[in-house]
Amino acid sequence: MASKRLVGSEPSLLVANDDVATRWRALIAHDGRLGTCDRLFDVLREVMSDAHLIDAPSAESARHLLRRTPVDVCFVCLDLPPTPSGGIKLAQELLRVGLPLILITRSLRWLPRSAADLRALPWIPPEAEAHEVVRAIDEAVVEVDFDNQVTLDSSEPDDDPDLFPSPLLSEV
Repeated sequence: MASKRLVGSEPSLLVANDDVATRWRALIAHDGRLGTCDRLFDVLREVMSDAHLIDAPSAESARHLLRRTPVDVCFVCLDLPPTPSGGIKLAQELLRVGLPLILITRSLRWLPRSAADLRALPWIPPEAEAHEVVRAIDEAVVEVDFDNQVTLDSSEPDDDPDLFPSPLLSEV
């Protein structure tokens, strides 16, 4: 299993089997109508300076993008509408398909019992500092098998934003 981790001296590069690999692809799902995650975008650009940051300003756009684009890590703001279930539902879907996932929230206290599986994930506040982002990324990708990277099934229609494809995975 190949493992990708951030390297302290070169935070934008990946290491896979001790070789420098491709650029990071990070999806950031947030409420595009709010500025809650604006500072986090700046920190991500700093920490992952050569990364391809994919802006998903809604849960629907995140689903649409993930059906077509393989990513190395997903950041999901739990404030996605309809709040609070929009972000929780998207995060649970991404967790089920095995995508490396980091939650963006100020607290996990308000997560409902039905979302207990999310409590084990790394999380950062929207005002996270660079070292917190690096730690969260390392935690999220440590056990992921990047040799079998997946995207969401692109054969499903996009007109139903609540529809998540089944089967959920397709090989890239």
